[in-house]
Amino acid sequence: MSRWQAMRKVVMPQASRRVLPVLASTWVSLFKDTSLVSVIAVTELAYVAMQVRAQTFRVLEMLTAMAVIYWLLGYPQAKLVDWIQRRYAVKE
Repeated sequence: MSRWQAMRKVVMPQASRRVLPVLASTWVSLFKDTSLVSVIAVTELAYVAMQVRAQTFRVLEMLTAMAVIYWLLGYPQAKLVDWIQRRYAVKE
């Protein structure tokens, strides 16, 4: 078995099995915690919600809709990470 075949058939599957859950978890943390998301997504979402609020004077509905949209963006990612961690769990 050549070095390339050993890397492809032995080392890479073992490495991906250990790294994939950590990368997925890091992705969700980045989504929830980074300033980039808050600058782009949350700020834009809040701006649109405040524009609608100014026209309709429905503050609670707009803030609730904003929270639901943010939750709908984050929850599937968290569930996907849970599935990846169960699927690729390292048993030692």
